[in-house]
Amino acid sequence: MPKSPFDKLYQTLPAIDRENDFFSFWNQAISDVKAISMKSEITKKSKNKNFTISNVKFVSHERSFSTGELHIPFEIDKPKVIIHIGDYNNKTDFKPYFTTEFAHFVVKLKGESSFQKNNNDETPSYFNDNILDINSYYPKSIYIDLYRAIDVLRLNKDLNCDSITINAMGFGCAAAIFAAAHSHRIKTLILNSPSFAYLPESQNRSSNDITNEINNYIAKTKGKKPKIKKNLKYFDSINFSDKIKCRTLMIVGFKDNLSPAKCSFALFNNLLVEKTMHAYPEEGFNPGAKKQPKESLNWLLEKI
Repeated sequence: MPKSPFDKLYQTLPAIDRENDFFSFWNQAISDVKAISMKSEITKKSKNKNFTISNVKFVSHERSFSTGELHIPFEIDKPKVIIHIGDYNNKTDFKPYFTTEFAHFVVKLKGESSFQKNNNDETPSYFNDNILDINSYYPKSIYIDLYRAIDVLRLNKDLNCDSITINAMGFGCAAAIFAAAHSHRIKTLILNSPSFAYLPESQNRSSNDITNEINNYIAKTKGKKPKIKKNLKYFDSINFSDKIKCRTLMIVGFKDNLSPAKCSFALFNNLLVEKTMHAYPEEGFNPGAKKQPKESLNWLLEKI
C-alpha cells in the first residue's frame, strides 16, 4: 500500500549534516561576543494597565547594536520571561501572548524597520549580502543577537531568568533553536511555522523571501552554488536540533508554502527531547492564528 502524505511527513528523518569545523565556528562566535561589553540600556517608555514597557538596547555581534521591547507585569515580583522573536520580512504581532504571568521581551531583528516597506515586490536582500562569508552573514548576527539577549535579561534584577521560554515565528525559530542549543537557561521552546530548517529540501520547496533571495543570488552568479550550499550548513537549524535539551512545542500547517511541513517534520523528528506538535492539516503559515496563542500558553503553563 502506498504511503499517505501524512505517513511521508511523519517519517521524514534526514541525517544531520555539519561541516567538520561547525562547533569550533560557533564556539568562537560565542567567545567573540562575550569579549564585547554589552553596554545595555533600558529606557522606560510607557505603561498600560498591565505592564511597564521599556526599550532595550545592547551591543552584540561585530559590536553592532541590537534592540527590543521589554514588558514587565506590575503584579508579579521577579516574573519568568518569554522572549519573542519574529519572522524575516514578515512582522509578527505577539500581543496575543502577553499574559501577565510572564515578562515579555520582543527581540527586533536587525533591519526590521525596512521589512515590507517596498512597493515593487523587492525584499531587503539580507540573505544575499555576505552569503559567501559565514563570519558576516545575516543569520549569524541574528543568532548571536538572540543568544546575547539572554545575558542582557539575566542582568536585570527585576526578572527571573532561570527558566526562559522562547516563542518564535518563521525564521525566528532557527535563532531560537540556536539559542536553546547554547544556553541552559532556555527551558521551553514554542516554534510556530519554523523556517530555515532542512535547507537542501527547503530551498526547493519554500516560497518565502529567504528562499527567493538565496535562489535568485545563485541564479545570477556562476559557480557559487557549491560554496553557498556549504555555507548554509552552518545556519541550518536542523544542525543544532540534537543539542536541544528543553521541552518543545511545534506548530505546523500541512499546507504551508513558506515553511514547508516536510522541513518542519524533519526538524521535529531530529529533536531528542520531550516534544509536542500541534498540527493543522488544512492550514498554511501561522496556522490556528486566532486560537493557537492561547493553546501555546496553556501548553507552556502545564510544562513549567
